[in-house]
Amino acid sequence: MSDQSEVTDLENEIAELRRDNDQLRQQVGGQGLGAVDSEDTAAMLTSIEENEGILGALEQRLARLKGDES
Repeated sequence: MSDQSEVTDLENEIAELRRDNDQLRQQVGGQGLGAVDSEDTAAMLTSIEENEGILGALEQRLARLKGDES
């Protein structure tokens, strides 16, 4: 896989994870609109935290790849 292709793939994956986290945050923040039990809330918060860790690793990889292009 070329570096440019990997950069594009990483950018797409980062964007998707950010969208997922935004949706989860909206669900957690919108709990007053419907019944959401505490286990569901805990699972959503755990997913957000895990996604943030993955995002950090992907962003570091992306930065390294882009640094190699310069």
